[in-house]
Amino acid sequence: MTKNAILFFFFISSTVRPINPHNLTLEVVNRSYHFKWVSGYEEHTYESSLPRLYKFFYHKEQQDTVSLVNKLLFLKTECSIPEHDLEAGIRYVSWVCTEISNQNNDYKGVGSSCSSPITWSTTPTGKYRDNFNTAVINRIKKVTWVATPSPFFQPLFHNHQGNFKVRMALFKSILNRKLTCEASLSQTAHSKIFLQSCASGPPTPFSALVRASLCHSSNRVVNSMVRYF
Repeated sequence: MTKNAILFFFFISSTVRPINPHNLTLEVVNRSYHFKWVSGYEEHTYESSLPRLYKFFYHKEQQDTVSLVNKLLFLKTECSIPEHDLEAGIRYVSWVCTEISNQNNDYKGVGSSCSSPITWSTTPTGKYRDNFNTAVINRIKKVTWVATPSPFFQPLFHNHQGNFKVRMALFKSILNRKLTCEASLSQTAHSKIFLQSCASGPPTPFSALVRASLCHSSNRVVNSMVRYF
Protein backbone atom coordinates (compact mmCIF):
# COMPACT_ATOMS: atom_id res chain seq x y z
CA MET A 1 0.00 0.00 0.00
CA THR A 2 1.46 3.36 -1.07
CA LYS A 3 1.65 6.46 1.08
CA ASN A 4 -1.06 8.15 -0.97
CA ALA A 5 -3.36 5.18 -0.45
CA ILE A 6 -2.78 5.31 3.31
CA LEU A 7 -3.52 9.05 3.39
CA PHE A 8 -6.64 8.49 1.32
CA PHE A 9 -7.76 5.76 3.74
CA PHE A 10 -7.41 7.99 6.79
CA PHE A 11 -9.06 10.86 4.95
CA ILE A 12 -12.12 8.70 4.26
CA SER A 13 -12.22 7.38 7.86
CA SER A 14 -12.17 10.87 9.37
CA THR A 15 -15.22 11.90 7.37
CA VAL A 16 -17.38 8.85 8.20
CA ARG A 17 -19.26 8.97 11.49
CA PRO A 18 -19.70 5.84 13.60
CA ILE A 19 -23.09 4.17 13.76
CA ASN A 20 -25.49 5.65 16.26
CA PRO A 21 -26.12 3.48 19.34
CA HIS A 22 -29.78 2.72 20.01
CA ASN A 23 -32.22 0.79 22.18
CA LEU A 24 -30.97 2.25 25.45
CA THR A 25 -32.64 0.38 28.34
CA LEU A 26 -32.52 0.54 32.13
CA GLU A 27 -32.77 -2.17 34.79
CA VAL A 28 -32.46 -1.72 38.58
CA VAL A 29 -30.31 -4.51 40.08
CA ASN A 30 -29.13 -4.61 43.71
CA ARG A 31 -29.77 -0.88 44.20
CA SER A 32 -27.76 -0.02 41.10
CA TYR A 33 -29.06 1.41 37.84
CA HIS A 34 -27.81 -0.82 35.03
CA PHE A 35 -27.95 0.54 31.46
CA LYS A 36 -27.54 -1.39 28.22
CA TRP A 37 -27.63 -0.38 24.57
CA VAL A 38 -27.02 -1.71 21.07
CA SER A 39 -23.89 -0.45 19.29
CA GLY A 40 -24.97 -1.26 15.73
CA TYR A 41 -21.74 -3.16 15.08
CA GLU A 42 -22.87 -6.53 16.42
CA GLU A 43 -22.98 -8.03 12.89
CA HIS A 44 -19.90 -6.20 11.60
CA THR A 45 -17.06 -8.35 10.25
CA TYR A 46 -14.40 -6.50 12.24
CA GLU A 47 -16.60 -5.77 15.23
CA SER A 48 -13.99 -6.92 17.77
CA SER A 49 -11.22 -4.87 16.09
CA LEU A 50 -13.00 -1.53 15.84
CA PRO A 51 -11.59 0.86 18.50
CA ARG A 52 -14.88 2.23 19.85
CA LEU A 53 -15.52 4.26 22.97
CA TYR A 54 -18.97 4.97 24.41
CA LYS A 55 -19.90 8.20 26.13
CA PHE A 56 -22.79 7.90 28.54
CA PHE A 57 -24.53 11.11 29.65
CA TYR A 58 -27.09 11.75 32.38
CA HIS A 59 -28.49 14.77 34.21
CA LYS A 60 -31.51 15.82 36.24
CA GLU A 61 -34.59 16.38 34.14
CA GLN A 62 -34.86 20.08 35.01
CA GLN A 63 -31.10 20.77 34.74
CA ASP A 64 -29.96 20.32 31.16
CA THR A 65 -27.14 22.86 31.06
CA VAL A 66 -23.75 21.62 29.88
CA SER A 67 -22.06 22.21 33.23
CA LEU A 68 -24.57 19.97 35.01
CA VAL A 69 -24.40 17.04 32.58
CA ASN A 70 -22.46 14.01 33.84
CA LYS A 71 -20.34 12.07 31.33
CA LEU A 72 -19.00 8.53 31.77
CA LEU A 73 -16.73 6.62 29.36
CA PHE A 74 -17.09 2.89 28.71
CA LEU A 75 -15.60 0.34 26.35
CA LYS A 76 -18.59 -2.02 26.55
CA THR A 77 -22.23 -1.52 25.66
CA GLU A 78 -23.34 -1.38 29.28
CA CYS A 79 -22.72 0.58 32.45
CA SER A 80 -23.93 0.79 36.06
CA ILE A 81 -24.47 3.72 38.39
CA PRO A 82 -24.73 2.95 42.13
CA GLU A 83 -27.78 4.29 43.93
CA HIS A 84 -25.67 6.28 46.40
CA ASP A 85 -24.21 8.33 43.51
CA LEU A 86 -27.66 9.68 42.68
CA GLU A 87 -30.23 11.79 44.49
CA ALA A 88 -33.28 9.96 45.80
CA GLY A 89 -36.68 10.63 44.27
CA ILE A 90 -35.30 12.58 41.27
CA ARG A 91 -36.08 12.16 37.56
CA TYR A 92 -33.04 11.85 35.29
CA VAL A 93 -32.45 11.89 31.54
CA SER A 94 -29.81 9.68 29.88
CA TRP A 95 -28.40 9.03 26.41
CA VAL A 96 -25.28 7.51 24.85
CA CYS A 97 -23.10 8.10 21.78
CA THR A 98 -20.15 6.37 20.09
CA GLU A 99 -16.68 7.70 19.36
CA ILE A 100 -13.52 6.21 17.92
CA SER A 101 -10.97 5.41 20.59
CA ASN A 102 -8.09 7.78 19.84
CA GLN A 103 -5.30 6.68 22.15
CA ASN A 104 -2.56 8.04 19.87
CA ASN A 105 -4.44 11.24 19.18
CA ASP A 106 -4.16 10.62 15.44
CA TYR A 107 -7.85 10.40 14.63
CA LYS A 108 -9.55 13.69 13.74
CA GLY A 109 -13.02 12.39 12.95
CA VAL A 110 -16.24 13.07 14.81
CA GLY A 111 -18.38 10.85 16.96
CA SER A 112 -21.79 9.43 16.23
CA SER A 113 -25.08 11.09 16.86
CA CYS A 114 -26.61 10.42 20.25
CA SER A 115 -29.16 7.75 20.94
CA SER A 116 -32.73 8.60 21.82
CA PRO A 117 -32.83 9.83 25.43
CA ILE A 118 -34.69 7.98 28.15
CA THR A 119 -36.22 9.38 31.35
CA TRP A 120 -36.10 7.47 34.61
CA SER A 121 -36.57 8.06 38.34
CA THR A 122 -34.58 7.06 41.39
CA THR A 123 -36.09 5.39 44.45
CA PRO A 124 -37.64 7.90 46.90
CA THR A 125 -35.99 8.27 50.30
CA GLY A 126 -37.42 5.98 52.98
CA LYS A 127 -39.40 3.80 50.57
CA TYR A 128 -38.31 0.57 52.22
CA ARG A 129 -38.84 2.04 55.68
CA ASP A 130 -42.36 3.18 54.75
CA ASN A 131 -43.24 -0.33 53.60
CA PHE A 132 -41.93 -1.74 56.88
CA ASN A 133 -43.94 0.73 58.97
CA THR A 134 -47.10 -0.07 57.02
CA ALA A 135 -46.63 -3.77 57.69
CA VAL A 136 -46.09 -3.15 61.41
CA ILE A 137 -49.19 -0.94 61.67
CA ASN A 138 -51.33 -3.53 59.90
CA ARG A 139 -50.02 -6.24 62.20
CA ILE A 140 -50.79 -4.21 65.33
CA LYS A 141 -54.25 -3.41 64.01
CA LYS A 142 -54.91 -7.10 63.48
CA VAL A 143 -53.83 -7.94 67.03
CA THR A 144 -56.14 -5.31 68.56
CA TRP A 145 -59.14 -7.07 67.03
CA VAL A 146 -58.78 -9.88 69.60
CA ALA A 147 -61.25 -9.30 72.46
CA THR A 148 -59.74 -8.70 75.89
CA PRO A 149 -61.35 -10.22 79.03
CA SER A 150 -60.26 -7.33 81.26
CA PRO A 151 -63.69 -5.54 81.27
CA PHE A 152 -65.23 -8.73 82.72
CA PHE A 153 -62.62 -9.34 85.41
CA GLN A 154 -62.32 -5.77 86.66
CA PRO A 155 -65.75 -5.65 88.43
CA LEU A 156 -65.18 -9.15 89.83
CA PHE A 157 -61.85 -8.11 91.24
CA HIS A 158 -63.40 -4.98 92.75
CA ASN A 159 -66.43 -6.74 94.31
CA HIS A 160 -64.55 -9.71 95.76
CA GLN A 161 -61.23 -7.99 96.60
CA GLY A 162 -59.33 -10.34 94.30
CA ASN A 163 -60.83 -13.53 95.82
CA PHE A 164 -62.27 -15.22 92.74
CA LYS A 165 -62.97 -18.48 94.64
CA VAL A 166 -66.09 -16.91 96.19
CA ARG A 167 -67.41 -15.96 92.77
CA MET A 168 -66.62 -19.37 91.27
CA ALA A 169 -68.31 -21.20 94.21
CA LEU A 170 -71.47 -19.10 93.75
CA PHE A 171 -71.47 -19.74 90.02
CA LYS A 172 -71.04 -23.49 90.65
CA SER A 173 -74.03 -23.64 93.01
CA ILE A 174 -76.23 -21.75 90.54
CA LEU A 175 -75.20 -24.10 87.76
CA ASN A 176 -75.95 -27.18 89.90
CA ARG A 177 -79.45 -25.89 90.77
CA LYS A 178 -80.14 -25.21 87.11
CA LEU A 179 -79.07 -28.70 86.08
CA THR A 180 -81.22 -30.25 88.89
CA CYS A 181 -84.29 -28.31 87.76
CA GLU A 182 -83.77 -29.32 84.14
CA ALA A 183 -83.46 -32.98 85.15
CA SER A 184 -86.67 -32.80 87.26
CA LEU A 185 -88.61 -31.21 84.43
CA SER A 186 -87.36 -33.84 82.01
CA GLN A 187 -88.46 -36.67 84.34
CA THR A 188 -91.89 -35.06 84.82
CA ALA A 189 -92.39 -34.76 81.05
CA HIS A 190 -91.50 -38.42 80.51
CA SER A 191 -93.89 -39.51 83.30
CA LYS A 192 -96.78 -37.51 81.79
CA ILE A 193 -96.24 -39.11 78.39
CA PHE A 194 -96.19 -42.55 79.95
CA LEU A 195 -99.37 -41.86 81.98
CA GLN A 196 -101.22 -40.72 78.85
CA SER A 197 -100.32 -43.94 77.08
CA CYS A 198 -101.55 -45.99 80.06
CA ALA A 199 -104.85 -44.08 80.37
CA SER A 200 -105.88 -45.07 76.83
CA GLY A 201 -105.90 -48.84 77.71
CA PRO A 202 -107.89 -50.96 80.20
CA PRO A 203 -107.37 -50.21 83.90
CA THR A 204 -104.61 -52.20 85.50
CA PRO A 205 -103.19 -52.29 88.98
CA PHE A 206 -100.27 -50.33 87.68
CA SER A 207 -102.40 -47.51 86.24
CA ALA A 208 -104.41 -47.32 89.47
CA LEU A 209 -101.19 -47.00 91.38
CA VAL A 210 -100.02 -44.24 89.07
CA ARG A 211 -103.30 -42.27 89.33
CA ALA A 212 -103.19 -42.48 93.10
CA SER A 213 -99.70 -41.07 93.19
CA LEU A 214 -100.44 -37.99 91.03
CA CYS A 215 -101.09 -35.92 94.15
CA HIS A 216 -97.47 -36.38 95.19
CA SER A 217 -94.37 -34.94 93.61
CA SER A 218 -93.08 -36.03 90.23
CA ASN A 219 -90.08 -37.62 91.85
CA ARG A 220 -92.31 -40.02 93.85
CA VAL A 221 -94.22 -40.90 90.69
CA VAL A 222 -91.04 -41.81 88.93
CA ASN A 223 -89.87 -43.82 91.95
CA SER A 224 -93.17 -45.76 91.99
CA MET A 225 -92.73 -46.55 88.30
CA VAL A 226 -89.26 -47.81 88.90
CA ARG A 227 -90.38 -50.00 91.83
CA TYR A 228 -93.20 -51.48 89.76
CA PHE A 229 -90.87 -52.57 87.01
